[in-house]
Amino acid sequence: MTKTRSKSIWRINQEVLIVMLGFLLMTLSAGSAFYAFGLFIIPFEDSFSWQRSEISGAIAIHFLAAAICGPIAGKLMDSYSSKILIITGLFISSISYLILPQIFSLIHLYVLWGALGVGNAFAGVVPVGVLISRYFNKNRGVAMGIAMSGIAFGGLVMTPILGYSIQQIDWAPTAILLGLTLLILPVPFVYFIVKDHRIEKIGDVEPTKKTILDKIPNAMKTPSYWLAGAAFLLGSAATVGVIQHQASFLRDYAMSPTIAALGVGITAGIGGIGKLAFGYISDRVPVRYASLLSFGSNIIALTLLLTSQATTALWLYVIFFGLGMGAIVVLVPLIVGELFGDESFGTTYGSISMVQGLGLALGPWAVGIIFDLHDSYIFAFQSAIGMYIVATIMIFMTKPMQQINSE
Repeated sequence: MTKTRSKSIWRINQEVLIVMLGFLLMTLSAGSAFYAFGLFIIPFEDSFSWQRSEISGAIAIHFLAAAICGPIAGKLMDSYSSKILIITGLFISSISYLILPQIFSLIHLYVLWGALGVGNAFAGVVPVGVLISRYFNKNRGVAMGIAMSGIAFGGLVMTPILGYSIQQIDWAPTAILLGLTLLILPVPFVYFIVKDHRIEKIGDVEPTKKTILDKIPNAMKTPSYWLAGAAFLLGSAATVGVIQHQASFLRDYAMSPTIAALGVGITAGIGGIGKLAFGYISDRVPVRYASLLSFGSNIIALTLLLTSQATTALWLYVIFFGLGMGAIVVLVPLIVGELFGDESFGTTYGSISMVQGLGLALGPWAVGIIFDLHDSYIFAFQSAIGMYIVATIMIFMTKPMQQINSE
């Protein structure tokens, strides 16, 4: 009894550590890339006289690189050392920021932010999603929500700090400090917490005997695979396109840089509540219904923004958009599990993330182009509403593989 009880306690403690590590990795990943980039747009514009569409090309390349590397990260998580993969990703991200102050052309910016995308692919959403899926069977939605809420925490905490640092000591020293943080803080935790020998999921789940090649072609032959990928491509393009330009948008409404950064941070903080809430909801209802609530909240937010320029409407937008956008990163791995099961989860999730990543890449770039053409974000936000509606329809057209096979 004592040995069995000790083993059970170890499992619980290991699960807690994995969730905490996932939270930390998502905090640093989002805080250093997803939210940080918006704070660098105007400083880059002022320092180099680049247009916003040109600068936005860097975040597009970042997400494209992350998308391409997503399936690679998933396959490596299924087959090789998770520990080495994550530490390598952190090292690449750190180097990218340490070199950033040396840039003097757009090409340099594109290369470094592309490298940052590779680093985040190896130490961000896909590895964390795979780790949570590997260690959790019951309450997976809640565990995923807690870990992914690190994204919100990164925005809530790191965005105001980085915004203040950029204002006080300029963007170049801030980049160096951020690069050092990415290397020094998380690596010891990854080294001691991640156990490469536990390939199977904890909790009486038999390891799969099928190969990756047996799994992926079957999933990709189903319409649900492409519908889900296209839906989150559209939803992610709309969400990231808005959030990457949010700081600039708030600045255009005569908010100070610090207040604009605070607005982005509060959006991220509320996004954390959204992640926890939608993780809880997804354990109790089909993920498609949770997706409807998420996209619907974003539609309400953007409608408020388009119909009123009052300060109250801006902060209501922050609340509703934070709740809705916070859910997407939680919903993607959960809907992959719901539709295709847990077999070779890393590879399946990574390949869906590659499709989704195209939206992450195109969204900010498209919004930047629209702003340069119209000197306004209105048309871009109207387009985002339409994309959320189409994405919702696509999600409701999907069917689980078990249902397809039984028909």
